[in-house]
Amino acid sequence: MREIVRVEVRDPHALSLVAEETGEMKTMEGLEGEIIRYALQFYRGRMSEVSRRLGIGRSTLYRKLKELGLDDEKAEDAA
Repeated sequence: MREIVRVEVRDPHALSLVAEETGEMKTMEGLEGEIIRYALQFYRGRMSEVSRRLGIGRSTLYRKLKELGLDDEKAEDAA
């Protein structure tokens, strides 16, 4: 009898919904933070482009950055 082994091929840019360290689902807040950080790097810190692509206003983006402990200086460092 043969054993079937599933092999998962993942896109390295895909967002993981499960925390590797715990195996539990990530929180919405955690996922949101990852998305914003990724967008900041992808769009090289261009806040207008980040907010437009994420579908949120710039003031909302700045508020979320503050909540995440990121400020403009750190956001620019992500670029």
